[in-house]
Amino acid sequence: MINFDIEEMEQSSEKAEIDYKKNVDQRNQGVSMNFTDIQVELREIEARIEQLHSEIEKMKPQAEEEQKENYAAITRLAYQHPVKNETFLKTTEHVKKMTIGSLSYFFVADKQDIYDRMLYLCRLSKGIGLEWSAEDIYKEGLGFDERDMGNLCRDLWDDKYAYLTEAFMIAGLSEDVRNFMPVVADLAQMFDCDKEEIRVIAQVAKSVLEDNTDILNEIQVTVPERWCGQFRDYIPYKWIIDQRIKCDEICTVRWMGKDESDEEYEAKSNTNKTIPGSTGEKQESRKRQPATVKMQLENGNLVKKGDCILEYDKLSVFRETKQDLFRSSEIKTKKQTKKILAPCDGIVYYVDFEKKSRIEGKMDHYMAIYVVSYFDDYDSFLYAVQG
Repeated sequence: MINFDIEEMEQSSEKAEIDYKKNVDQRNQGVSMNFTDIQVELREIEARIEQLHSEIEKMKPQAEEEQKENYAAITRLAYQHPVKNETFLKTTEHVKKMTIGSLSYFFVADKQDIYDRMLYLCRLSKGIGLEWSAEDIYKEGLGFDERDMGNLCRDLWDDKYAYLTEAFMIAGLSEDVRNFMPVVADLAQMFDCDKEEIRVIAQVAKSVLEDNTDILNEIQVTVPERWCGQFRDYIPYKWIIDQRIKCDEICTVRWMGKDESDEEYEAKSNTNKTIPGSTGEKQESRKRQPATVKMQLENGNLVKKGDCILEYDKLSVFRETKQDLFRSSEIKTKKQTKKILAPCDGIVYYVDFEKKSRIEGKMDHYMAIYVVSYFDDYDSFLYAVQG
């Protein structure tokens, strides 16, 4: 049997039919040709056309069989490497089916170069507990009714960033991503996403596809509260931790001896001397505020690199040398205004904590200042740093 693929056969069939018509035209135009030769040539052309059509029909079942084998291979590979996604894992069985079915409808079913996208969808399906084969996913895409998107948008409204991230990622697996961008844009519009949301989702998806977290550092936002705790299935937790930059810490409440001056306290602190009473003897004490906050951004505020986060007055200690015979010195204090600046773009978080005071039974109060990623979550942040 002649080894042609279907496309080559169809092209050859078309060429044969053109040749046939050409010869008929030549005959009608009075081209000098023996009648017997014409009959022989016509029979050869007809036989060739019949052979080509026969080969095409024989090849079609083989193509379908090959496709089934490809689906089976994709399913086996996908089940070995499922994509875990806690967001979709927590949804109902119906929402899971609608999610995979809709993504197949928009990006796989009845499309070209589908195998990479189908493999990913099959991995995701397995990872969220939906036991669908690659062939099942393809068929679900063919049978999906776009009118059901309204219900799916409602069911996934709180998780729309996850759905759209998947859409961007699957589109990114295409050989020509541009063909799918209008589709992704339409999906984003269904979820009422603005330009910032679309841009951020696209950058997160790109960072996953390229396995490059540096892309996350390039993301700029203007509405920080919408991103808190988002993209947990797509942004590595280690990266979130690495973005937690401690800017400084200040003491807001300090316990001192009742008659102790700031100079005496600092002198004893610098020499590690204990205050009477710290070894068991009860001592009268008083509270002191070594740092007075003059300006402070609210917790969760958006900052740019170099922005002033907090401004405060602090008593600074210095040693003054006397110009006498013995060049003696004494410790003195003076008030200084200090500013804490943002080391990078991000969100401001504050943490209040305590340290054991030099006065027995007392705790000094402190506040630490951090700049973290837009995608950090304050509760998990507090749990981690207070541990």
